[in-house]
Amino acid sequence: MKPVFAKGVGAQGQLSQGAAQGDTVLRVAGADQAFSVGDLVFCSEADGTETEYLGPASAVGGASVTAAFALAAAKSAGAPVWRPAARMVWPVGRSAPLLRVYDSGVEVQRTVSGALYHTRLREPYREETLVFDNLPRAAFDAYSDWFINTLGDGAEAFTFVDEERAVWTVKVMDTQLEQRESPAGVARVAVRLAVVE
Repeated sequence: MKPVFAKGVGAQGQLSQGAAQGDTVLRVAGADQAFSVGDLVFCSEADGTETEYLGPASAVGGASVTAAFALAAAKSAGAPVWRPAARMVWPVGRSAPLLRVYDSGVEVQRTVSGALYHTRLREPYREETLVFDNLPRAAFDAYSDWFINTLGDGAEAFTFVDEERAVWTVKVMDTQLEQRESPAGVARVAVRLAVVE
């Protein structure tokens, strides 16, 4: 699966009955009013936890949405099902090596007598660095537009779905756009993300 950036809620419904692990058909009253084939589908528990990305809708009926991927965990009746207001599906996967950083904020200190103790110096944080090589020019332009117009030059949080369908709320820490002429019409984008939720 290619990584996905998503922002906001474009339309939302609720499960009219519970869905089991492995289900791809979600019972949503009025689904054809909120969803179309090809819309990206997300589902979470009613309290907003356990958010899952279910891929593009492959079929939409008056009372159901069929998603490309199955639910990894059961969801109860009333759980929200939505499509994002804005989305960007990367046309290529990330380039290796993948870079993930977790900092617990705790450091080991040594006293004058040599004893060791742990001290929390900062809040824990998690970072994810995405590098996309050999992006077609259209995808490079799409990310530039996304960064400027949808994220307000990177100031706003958004949803990131990685290749394993893990869903994160993130903010851009920095981004590097590099346009190359050899081979013609390709570019490289490096994006450093901070996980905020």
